[in-house]
Amino acid sequence: MYLSRLKIWNYRKFSQNENNTPGIIVPFHRNFNLLVGENDSGKTAIIDAIKIVLGTTSSESIPIDEDDFFIDENGNRSSTFCIECLFKGLSSREKGLFLEWLTFNEDGSSELRVILNAEKTYDFTKKKQIINKTIKTGTAGSEKALDNEARILLTTTYLKPLRD
Repeated sequence: MYLSRLKIWNYRKFSQNENNTPGIIVPFHRNFNLLVGENDSGKTAIIDAIKIVLGTTSSESIPIDEDDFFIDENGNRSSTFCIECLFKGLSSREKGLFLEWLTFNEDGSSELRVILNAEKTYDFTKKKQIINKTIKTGTAGSEKALDNEARILLTTTYLKPLRD
């Protein structure tokens, strides 16, 4: 199984388009991927987006905060963001482990679509803003919650970036 595609809406420097399409779609190759770019081009945002959705094997806490929500050119901050990870090339074993969360395509192939939605809301009892996070899987329009045991199977090993 490999991460085939990452879609991001309103996360950090990536907005969403007027027709509600992702601000960025990052295709990944099955075997090897390399992110190269100038400072402040979004490389870290892409990696952090993956880490927020999947978690890491180090059980590193990856909090979502106000700065993760996109700010437009007028200074307006989005109240929601969405990150979608699409996995393809699942082995028979992986298909069995994720069976209830898989999307089955017309051509007979299957894939695992994992979506994180974050939304800022106000908690009137605590009198403060909170950020609600949900992680779901499945076919668009009929997603369901991904349980913790399945999510643990998706955790990634994060290696710090090489600098210069």
